[in-house]
Amino acid sequence: MKSATAQGIIAANDLVIQKVETPEWGADVYIRQMKNKEVDVFSLLLKGSKESQSFTVQGVATICALTLCDENGERLFPDHVQGAKQLGEKNSQVLGRVFTATMILSAISSGDTEETETPGKS
Repeated sequence: MKSATAQGIIAANDLVIQKVETPEWGADVYIRQMKNKEVDVFSLLLKGSKESQSFTVQGVATICALTLCDENGERLFPDHVQGAKQLGEKNSQVLGRVFTATMILSAISSGDTEETETPGKS
């Protein structure tokens, strides 16, 4: 195996894309793993203590706006703030499904996802 170069690392397409079934929206959607800088946004949206963490409805919508994409990985909501406002008006169960798939795909640790509650779940 050859040694990595800075250019090679930067050029590598290392974000996995996954289809999520959303029949309620009339078509399936794609999500992609969070980029490192998007994980920073994720961390800022986290509420509560280490023992009991949760997201606001707007936080869930923001994470979805950051990761919903087309089959090539291009974000559907380039402005995640505006996208989150729009997604905040959608079915919470569907958004929760997309959010959960994003957490799994982005390898947020199983401990974090078990402690992290989406709105409407207890």
